[in-house]
Amino acid sequence: MSQTPTKTSSLGRRRWLVASLAVAALLAASSAQAATVQFAQFNQPTATQPFSFTNNSGSNGTISFNSATPINFNFTAPTGLSTSDRAATLNISGVALNPAAAFGPLINQPITAGSISIIENGTGKNLLTVSFTNANIFGQAGSTNATFAGTDTGGGTVTYSSDYVNFMLPQTNSFNLALGTLSTPLSLGAGNFLNSFISNIGGGFTGNIVAIPQPTSVVMFGTGLGAVVMLAGRRRKRFADLKQG
Repeated sequence: MSQTPTKTSSLGRRRWLVASLAVAALLAASSAQAATVQFAQFNQPTATQPFSFTNNSGSNGTISFNSATPINFNFTAPTGLSTSDRAATLNISGVALNPAAAFGPLINQPITAGSISIIENGTGKNLLTVSFTNANIFGQAGSTNATFAGTDTGGGTVTYSSDYVNFMLPQTNSFNLALGTLSTPLSLGAGNFLNSFISNIGGGFTGNIVAIPQPTSVVMFGTGLGAVVMLAGRRRKRFADLKQG
């Protein structure tokens, strides 16, 4: 008779261990989903050149986007969200610039501050708002392509907010937007600001995100936790019975 409680207790410990390991693995997998990835991107459904850079007679420069032009925005797989296109509007505001400079064949236009907001059509939700400092528009002199980019390393800042995605520290955020089919080849103009141009735009956003758990993961976690609680109860009852015996 002394062997039966020992076997039962051993079996209970094995079940407890299996359930505990399952929950621990799920928690570890959930934590591992927080990583620096490209989590969103957008493009234009039509090439209407809605992005504009305006040289204001050499006194400064202005950057804007024609908000009447729709864009297609989508999240990427690591977010746990649908990756389908979402119709949205884009706005660029609060832009401040310093004079540009040429470094051999490369031209760099510093942007000291600004923000980009992307709002979902229909719901009015904030798909993504980007606040940045010390970004740049740069490219080859005479080219009809350029890059609009910013990062929160090397003296710049890139801060995100969204109604759909959570962001975590440390923030390692950056954006890289391609400007294509410039109406005027990239060049320095009055006041050492870029010459005025309009262009198409599209690109992606990278950050340290917290992935939204899939419904199946939540069910698995609840099942595993429930199994641990149930086995713990059975284990306590078994030990109590052994003491009474």
